[in-house]
Amino acid sequence: MGKGIATRSGADPLIQWALRIKNFDSSELSAALRAFLVGRPLVSKDGELEVSAMQLGSDICRVSIRIPGAPYVADVLVQARERMSDADERHAIPSPNGWITSKTEDAATWELFNCVLISLQSRENEP
Repeated sequence: MGKGIATRSGADPLIQWALRIKNFDSSELSAALRAFLVGRPLVSKDGELEVSAMQLGSDICRVSIRIPGAPYVADVLVQARERMSDADERHAIPSPNGWITSKTEDAATWELFNCVLISLQSRENEP
């Protein structure tokens, strides 16, 4: 389980974003988000739970979590950090590759650690 995860305000992400997580209208997506935001690993597989990332800056990326058929996609804006108060010994930089802890031909395991969670947004899921 990843360590060194914080929000900008210092609040627990599950408390800070509880209402947003609840409003995703997919219990599977909400459960995946709860796990991901506290550093539990998520296995990404095409056609099932899909995790992808887009680099937005040298240490900031948008991690998208999607379940085909769910009404919404979750977008988490994340900033990688090397030094956190409750740091993980692993290196998050370069992000997002540092958060992919294992990869096979058909799956990748994502795990957050040593990062600041900036925002959690939703958008409509497109087929």
